[in-house]
Amino acid sequence: MQKVRRRICGAAALAAISMGLHSAPVAAQGAAEANEGNEIVVTAQRREEKLINVPISITALDSQLVKQTAVARIADLQKVVPNFAFEGAFGSAQEARVTIRGITDNVRNAGFESGVSIYVDGVYAGRPESQNLPLANIERVEVLRGPQGTFFGKNAIVGAINITTRKPTDEVRGEITVDLGNYNKRFINGYLSGPVTENLYAAASIFSNRRDGYVTNLFDGGKLGNDGMSGGDVRLRYVPNADLEVNIRANYLNDDVEYYFPETLDGRGRINQNIVYAPGRFTTNLDGIPRESRQVFGLSGSLDYKLGEHTLTSITAFNRTHFIHSEDNDLTPLDYLFVQGWKQTSKFLSQEFRLTSPTGKPFDYIIGAYLFWQNIKSAVPFRTGVEYPGGYGLATIYADVTTRSLAGFAHANFHLSDMITLTGGLRYTIENKRLNDYRGDTFGPFAPFYNFPTLKDKRTDSSFSPMASVSFKPTDDINIYAKAAKGFKSGGWNVDFVTSNNGGPPPLSEIDFNPEFATTYEVGFKSNLFDKRVSLNVAAFRTDYKDLQVQSRVYVPATDLFVYQFNNAASSTIKGFEAEAIVRPVDSLTFRGSVGYADAKYDRFAGAEEINGQPIDYDGNRIPDTPKWSWSLVASYVAPVSESLSFSGSIDYSYKGTFFTDGANTPALRVPRRSLVGGRLGVRADHWEAFIYGENLTNKNYLTTLQGGFNTRGTWGRPRSYGVQLSYKL
Repeated sequence: MQKVRRRICGAAALAAISMGLHSAPVAAQGAAEANEGNEIVVTAQRREEKLINVPISITALDSQLVKQTAVARIADLQKVVPNFAFEGAFGSAQEARVTIRGITDNVRNAGFESGVSIYVDGVYAGRPESQNLPLANIERVEVLRGPQGTFFGKNAIVGAINITTRKPTDEVRGEITVDLGNYNKRFINGYLSGPVTENLYAAASIFSNRRDGYVTNLFDGGKLGNDGMSGGDVRLRYVPNADLEVNIRANYLNDDVEYYFPETLDGRGRINQNIVYAPGRFTTNLDGIPRESRQVFGLSGSLDYKLGEHTLTSITAFNRTHFIHSEDNDLTPLDYLFVQGWKQTSKFLSQEFRLTSPTGKPFDYIIGAYLFWQNIKSAVPFRTGVEYPGGYGLATIYADVTTRSLAGFAHANFHLSDMITLTGGLRYTIENKRLNDYRGDTFGPFAPFYNFPTLKDKRTDSSFSPMASVSFKPTDDINIYAKAAKGFKSGGWNVDFVTSNNGGPPPLSEIDFNPEFATTYEVGFKSNLFDKRVSLNVAAFRTDYKDLQVQSRVYVPATDLFVYQFNNAASSTIKGFEAEAIVRPVDSLTFRGSVGYADAKYDRFAGAEEINGQPIDYDGNRIPDTPKWSWSLVASYVAPVSESLSFSGSIDYSYKGTFFTDGANTPALRVPRRSLVGGRLGVRADHWEAFIYGENLTNKNYLTTLQGGFNTRGTWGRPRSYGVQLSYKL
């Protein structure tokens, strides 16, 4: 028991240092922060390892860096992570687009899945509406690039995000943070942790983030683009003896906003091109208020049990999300076209078992099994108004999709010598999907197109996802590796608005699509140099995609609508690199920099769209939503003023290059490059800290995305924001 206590207390002390929760003198705290990152620990391979030893291109952020760079949600990671983007599709959490190394997904409907897996404490986060999570009370965030099939499964074909939160501590610790800023920002976060009995520890957190919008809707004078998120979690950790640890977590998130639906750049709507409805940036004129709400509930339990030198791990999880979305598609104050009350409910159950061998021997391994069940039900109602030809009408597309997945995986390291390690990984996944219901109910002008009875189908996909690497460590502070990995993403159905077959259901050939496959080759260099004052990590990669699942947006003149189509017509080759460095010229000053390059193009994409009856190829075009260049720089300075007071400041810069938002590479849909600057300045004492901060300090006007159609429309990034943050710690 003593041994366990030492281990737990040591881990708690490390977490306390990284979070700034201990009561040691502030001068010592500043020194600890200055030296953080020398031995970064990650769990990308399901065990704690030094980052330098892991043959994966990873960006790891601890809680301190998350605070310094104002990374409040997963979407904000794009400020500091190379070759990574997380853009909400027109303000919507439902249509979030995650891009890693040139591949992006717009997960709009229940039959299509993302290629990026997000895990929180080993639990899959589920559908897109539960992915843009707040990063409060976290210990570490890891962004893994490239296929991560061995440990993170089929939906990690382009990468994974691995989030580790703080466990309950064996000493009483707590923190309360209040953040007040412009646009009437009111953020509060509270955390309390400590022992309940001798072997039982508990933690609870609660947060609320409110902020007014920055876009004026001329129709009612309201503000769009607000924040309205709240939630929290409760955790228990039970350690009855040296061989067993049990963790239980329940979490809840509620988000209710009037989001920023795109504005037309010329101020005109889709109905009458001669009328300017909303002149000027950050203005819309919508009678259908764009509203969105989501509720996310999760319950998980993990068990770690020592079997001699081995550890048996079990992780059981249940997750439920409910999402409602409304939008005004005509972009005017006229009663014309609306999506009104798009609802989607998803539930999943998962169970993972792992057996982990001890390290320090010539051979170590992890073997495991994973079971997954998911059900998604959606109803997408599209309404016409009095201004629409034919008058009032309603078309609702219903979908119900169930997934059952079973996988077995193994990962092993062969240490041929102190310098050379061979690593192999393999996952076999078999997945059964069932389309329980896909139908359209209509009345009014859409009846001839979207009124069809229930369509059902089922499919089974299976695949091996192998990985192999070799690492060469001439010293403890240098690692050179080469790696090859294969990933896959299963097929599905396009259960969206698809023009029906003369009033009947669309043929399956129009809505189903097959799996996609990716093979990535990577070489990398990781190092701690000059007495660990310089850390440099570089990775170069090439990814070959086959049967790439591509979504196309196609205009249908008969309905005056755009419909979404999927196919496996594309193949692509993506080449690039990432480089990240941490430099500490003196103890009080730290520079962190990153740069990413991705040359992402379609090799072949024949018949991508049809114009005037003629097929158009996208061969050689750049893949959408993928800038060639991205980079960032963070400079932080910590200086003790006295035994009980220190000064701390940081400034961050991020750059994102130009990219297209469509596969046709339409010039009007080329999003310009952007550079953003933020900063933080304040003081710390033993138990409290006070900071002022700012984001987009230069008040730069920049577009986050564009979309074509009748008018070019897009969303502008948030203007300059600033505030004051106060924290008190036990």
